[in-house]
Amino acid sequence: MKKKLFFFLALVVCALSTKAQDKWTTEVYAGAYTLGMWDCKNPNSKPEIKLGVNEDYALNNKISLVSGIAVYKDQFDKTTSGVKTDIKAWYIQVPLNVRYYFPLGEQLHNAKLSFECGPYVSCGLGGKTTMTTNGAEAEYDTFGAEHFHHLEAGMNTSLRFHYSHVILGLSGRWGITPIGYYGSSAKSKSLGVQLGYEF
Repeated sequence: MKKKLFFFLALVVCALSTKAQDKWTTEVYAGAYTLGMWDCKNPNSKPEIKLGVNEDYALNNKISLVSGIAVYKDQFDKTTSGVKTDIKAWYIQVPLNVRYYFPLGEQLHNAKLSFECGPYVSCGLGGKTTMTTNGAEAEYDTFGAEHFHHLEAGMNTSLRFHYSHVILGLSGRWGITPIGYYGSSAKSKSLGVQLGYEF
């Protein structure tokens, strides 16, 4: 896991060092999210933490194409027929969004709102699943055989407030493909807040 996080940080450094000055803008952000599931009854989800970097390419002064890379952790547990399943899964995510800016005027020091949406693809990096039955525990690879799929895809959207270099936002994602939770049709979803900085 440490090697994968080091690789992610290296990509962030490359993005910051190679961006052009006129049309490219780099954003780094951290977020906290609530995790939910479609077609999965009563999961006990834990807060999802996400770290990421985005590149914003301006098509004009109001519309941009936005993509980047993020690392996040999903974690939840569920008890069925006396068996408690505790799942931890790390993902790396790549979105491709269209962003529209709404300038708020000089009276707010050129602050602006932005709305964006588009598809994303997530790839499972690793994680552990622990099943507890009558006090006995068994541990598995979350992305091993018959467990979670390595690839997941869906749609994501966010609404952000930009002031100077600081970004505050609300963000959500809705999975379209099943995550592979023991052959079920469960799909992930999340809603949360972000704090970022723009270069």
